[in-house]
Amino acid sequence: REIKEAAQRLLSFNTENPEIAFDDSAVERILCGIGSHHAGVLPAHKAFIESLFRIGLMKVIFATETLAAGINAPARSTIICSMAKRGDNAGMELLETSNMLQMAGRAGRRGMDIEGACIIAATAFEGPEDAITILTNEIKPIVSQFSPSYALAINLIDRGGGKLEVARSMIQKSFAVWESQQREQELETALESLDINDENRSPEELFLNALQLTLEKEIIEARDGTSPRGTSKSAISKLDSLVDVLSDGKNLKKISKKYSGAAQMLELEQSTLKYLEREFREMDQVETMPDNVILPENLFDDDKRELLSEIKTQRSRVTKGEREINGSIIAALAKVANNRMKNDTEESIILREALKAVRTAGDDVPFVEGAPLEPGELNTYIMTAPKTNRRRLLTYASSPSEEKNDECWNQMLSLLNVLEAFGCLKRRDVESDEITVDDRMNPEKYQFT
Repeated sequence: REIKEAAQRLLSFNTENPEIAFDDSAVERILCGIGSHHAGVLPAHKAFIESLFRIGLMKVIFATETLAAGINAPARSTIICSMAKRGDNAGMELLETSNMLQMAGRAGRRGMDIEGACIIAATAFEGPEDAITILTNEIKPIVSQFSPSYALAINLIDRGGGKLEVARSMIQKSFAVWESQQREQELETALESLDINDENRSPEELFLNALQLTLEKEIIEARDGTSPRGTSKSAISKLDSLVDVLSDGKNLKKISKKYSGAAQMLELEQSTLKYLEREFREMDQVETMPDNVILPENLFDDDKRELLSEIKTQRSRVTKGEREINGSIIAALAKVANNRMKNDTEESIILREALKAVRTAGDDVPFVEGAPLEPGELNTYIMTAPKTNRRRLLTYASSPSEEKNDECWNQMLSLLNVLEAFGCLKRRDVESDEITVDDRMNPEKYQFT
């Protein structure tokens, strides 16, 4: 009976759509209850497969993760054949935690199954450890991908009968606009919490908070593709790691102690190197004695060779220590802070003011105005600040842009302008060729040509 019904639906589809009819091999698979659903399949074919799956005529579907994320098509079981996929940089990357859970969550049909089964298959490249990593990683927040398109513009004009109220209402209610408004409020709250005159917090703590906010803002801009410093995943990952360090007070103190130990060891190694070099210079001076003082020839050759060997070894130790210091997290934080303080954004100004305040509060030698933040100086502030966890100040959704609502709407108007220029739409009862925003809000504005 199921095969007969599937055959009837196939016949109906192929008759109504001869230009995109299923070929014989696809028909044979569908009649066996097997289908495929991926980016290489025509949208009409995917919709047909989805409809058969919903009514139980499709038993097995080989699909990409889009099937799980985009439609309501629960199954009794799901099998995840690979835990990695090709990424944006042409390399293989592990699946996002949210995608894995979304696919696994398809197992179990509501009202039909009391439980569902999800099988994660190991491969030659991914094993149990990778599965654990994916399933236990933090789920990234939902980020709006809304962007007006030509198809959306035409559909909304059609639904509004030529009027733009439907289009404007839809954009105003979009997740992107709501998300931007929430981000604006979050940023304002975070900036208010960084008052450098707050007497309840030490200047060092306020500076670290300002640095954390600056890095979080940079992460958001990088994920949105608006950061002037790059938007690569590696750069975002490094910034994210630095924020994790700053927000974890206990771990930050451990890193600070490790840096202090490495700095003291480097200072000791440098002092030893200076002593050995001084000894070598003094040995050279002894060799250049006055003519009336006669010393055996090559008296100091062996000593000099031994001393040169020690100097060489000591220089390698100093180089190793400098490499450890320069590659430390403290040095990375100082470098990032100096780069961010060169900007004129609100967060950068607050960061500069916070650094000025913490330097002024100290009893040390006054700093030169605008002097860069040194790693050792930053480490001193970390050691002085209280060992408390700083929560993340911002949610990593898309960054707030100036008047996001108007931005999306202006994109929609630009698309309508192009459609009108190509003759897809024409204005009603408007004689002027000049197109203005007020004209476009005319209740009877467009009609299809």
